Amino acid sequence: MSDDKSRATRDYWLQFHRQKKFTLPEELEQVSGKSLEEMGLTESDFKIKDSSRGLTDGNGLTNGNGLTNGNGLTNGNGLTNGNGLTNGNGLTNGEGIGGYSKIELEKTDNSSRVNSVIAIIMALLLGGGVIYFLIDEIPNGTILDGNIEDWEGIPRIELETGNLSNSNIDLEFIAAQTDSVYLSLLTMTSEPLFYSDNGDLLRIFIDTDNTTETGYFVPGMGADYLIEIYGEKSLDNNKTFQSSLLYRFDESRDRNDWNAFVPLTNIDIASVEDITECRVPLFDLGIQSTDPIKLGWQTSDSSGFTDLAEVIVGVNTDNVLISDVILSSQRDNIMPSSDQLQIDGYFEDWLQIQKYQDSDWNEYQEGPEEVVNQNVDLSEYASVIQGSETFFYMSVNGEMLSGITIPYDEPKQKNSGYTPNSNEIDVISPISDNKATEPVLKGEDTVYIFLDTNGEVPYGFKVNDSFYANQLIEITGQHGLVISSQLYNYSSEEDFSLWSIFIPNSRYKN
Repeated sequence: MSDDKSRATRDYWLQFHRQKKFTLPEELEQVSGKSLEEMGLTESDFKIKDSSRGLTDGNGLTNGNGLTNGNGLTNGNGLTNGNGLTNGNGLTNGEGIGGYSKIELEKTDNSSRVNSVIAIIMALLLGGGVIYFLIDEIPNGTILDGNIEDWEGIPRIELETGNLSNSNIDLEFIAAQTDSVYLSLLTMTSEPLFYSDNGDLLRIFIDTDNTTETGYFVPGMGADYLIEIYGEKSLDNNKTFQSSLLYRFDESRDRNDWNAFVPLTNIDIASVEDITECRVPLFDLGIQSTDPIKLGWQTSDSSGFTDLAEVIVGVNTDNVLISDVILSSQRDNIMPSSDQLQIDGYFEDWLQIQKYQDSDWNEYQEGPEEVVNQNVDLSEYASVIQGSETFFYMSVNGEMLSGITIPYDEPKQKNSGYTPNSNEIDVISPISDNKATEPVLKGEDTVYIFLDTNGEVPYGFKVNDSFYANQLIEITGQHGLVISSQLYNYSSEEDFSLWSIFIPNSRYKN
């Protein structure tokens, strides 16, 4: 029996135990129909933390020549910790029943001992058969070794490369597969990942319910879970991992709140040269191997460079191109048939309308002289009254309402004390009802349009000596999509933040 299969067996039932939150070994045995030994578990696993490997590490089934830590069934030559049935030569802890009243044994009659040996042999044979059958149920998935050979035959998604100055985080191929125990994930970069002196990050979004209505929003998916791996170049020119964690999204928070992810548990990883593998027990994700899953990849370095895979990988479902999702959300499916202005995501109706040109530096602003972020660098703007409605137009030199997918350059945790692929079960936050406690952090961009509808009356927020805004349009967005749009009335002469909502969810397209 290989170490990998042995560990898979133990992990399978350990995750089942953690998911269901059994308090007594008997409860798990009753539900599973198997003994603890068959599952590779011990009673200490019900205290969450245990460094035992389970079914292997010895000549017998566990750490010894017998079933458990010894030559007999348990820790000794007899059935339990001794030469007799329990901890001694007799039945219990001594020469007799419990060490008090004794039962005389005939020295010349070895039939009971022979029967015991026969019983032990039968138990070993039966137990071995059951365990072999149990292991045989676990399929031969990929081996976590940083080698790509066992991924042959599994579809790999080729990504666009050469568009980043840092090839160590330039995603080249990605792939995913499930077996009855794990979700396994493959990442291949143009140059070795986690080989920077200042550290690299790999993040993988996991959508387990196949809907964009739950989880952290990425166009085409809603990430219910997140894998975050942080590593750097070690002193011996190898790789050192500071953290490798699975996070769960707190559904009570906003869907674009990065800090809504809360830590769940450590995960196993292997990274050799430009290949990185990791895997997550399906029980931690609350899914089965046949369930549809969507996965999104992102890498980043300490200089702020990032690479977001343009393809969302589907397991038991179709792959999704992020640009297609964004375009379909920005525009209506039907081209406009009228020259009248419409809020539809098409801008041909603005071609004949005169627009104002914006310069980075003008008399109304104190700074900066140059806008570094082209996504917020205003290029053109216009306003038109059509019937009883007012239409506004603006464009930027980059991408309007682009925002940033992940608004935090640093890993959520460093130096977690985790050694990748170690025996130690170190549960950071078991599956529970824990809620996110960090402050809200969003990666959205915001557009403000100040309106002065008071004429000559100097009431409202002072933009300049002749412009007092009594109303404000606020539009927030991310990934080029509108998240919210509000119209506010000004309610204070001293505090800019005191605006009251007037008409929520007005019509906007970008």
